[in-house]
Amino acid sequence: MDLIYYESIGDTLYGKARYVYIGVDIGDRYIREFTEDKFIKAPIVLNRTKVSLAQAVNISKCSRADLMMIAVPQTSIDQFKKPNDVICPMRLHQVIDVSMHHEKCLGFMSKRESKRYNKLIERYDYDISKHPRDFVNFYKKMHKPTMIGRYGNFARSVDIKKAFFDIFRKGQLFYIKNNDQYVAGSVSIIDGDTVNARLIGVLNGDNHYLKDGAQNFVYHAIIHWACNNDVIKKVDFQGCEPFLTKSTYQYKSRMGTKIIIPKNEFGDKRLIIRTSGSKPAIDFMINNPAIGISDTEELCAVYTAMPDGKYRSDIPYNKNGIGSHIII
Repeated sequence: MDLIYYESIGDTLYGKARYVYIGVDIGDRYIREFTEDKFIKAPIVLNRTKVSLAQAVNISKCSRADLMMIAVPQTSIDQFKKPNDVICPMRLHQVIDVSMHHEKCLGFMSKRESKRYNKLIERYDYDISKHPRDFVNFYKKMHKPTMIGRYGNFARSVDIKKAFFDIFRKGQLFYIKNNDQYVAGSVSIIDGDTVNARLIGVLNGDNHYLKDGAQNFVYHAIIHWACNNDVIKKVDFQGCEPFLTKSTYQYKSRMGTKIIIPKNEFGDKRLIIRTSGSKPAIDFMINNPAIGISDTEELCAVYTAMPDGKYRSDIPYNKNGIGSHIII
């Protein structure tokens, strides 16, 4: 098994700091991008290469990195693990039980979110489409521009042909309209009793529709449709990195989601977070609490104490799926 070895150096509030990512390819697009961006500014890449598992283990033991992320299969964790490492799932999914009446489902949302829904339904409605023409329109005019606007050169998505055959043909398009104009949407896979929400976007990637609530209504439309479908029991709003500061985690938590370890290519992989104890590394851990996992696969919010013993309690965790928290 070959792994990526990536090393960079950049600026922090406390001067220069060194970052290392060692792990599987897919973690480079998720874990590495998110954590490096949170840790250092203006990174200069010092090394980027493929290494064997044995080489990766040796590098991890000898590295002088301030912050290291190691994303590997669960079966390889023991070869890397050191005392004081934080072990996390590599990625988590957020799901909603929709086997109940819609009104009851709204009751599990935050008060702020249920109030927002009641305001949004005054302006927005939704249609369901399985017409290829609507998919192409959504992909080109909504999804693609939204991803580019959000991630720029780092935009990641499924190409249109794969999206059509592997997602749209296995599901449907939720099309959001305002005054008879379609302004947002989502393509979701219908897999037995589960809706897997996959692609999302707003018209032309325009921030106006994001601020006005059109994208937010996409999630509500999916939930509403699923609650009123006799077959569907669960909506899977897909994944996020195991950090409480991940915006998609906080955003979807308001919907009443439960956080789970997915049964996909991420489910059998783990993330090791390792710090040198330097000020930049501790600052990162304080301001980016992680979602850890025990040997029995119980999830736990992991906070790092500040010098005065306090921790970032203003960064909440969703207790639906995360059973407890610890302070290290």
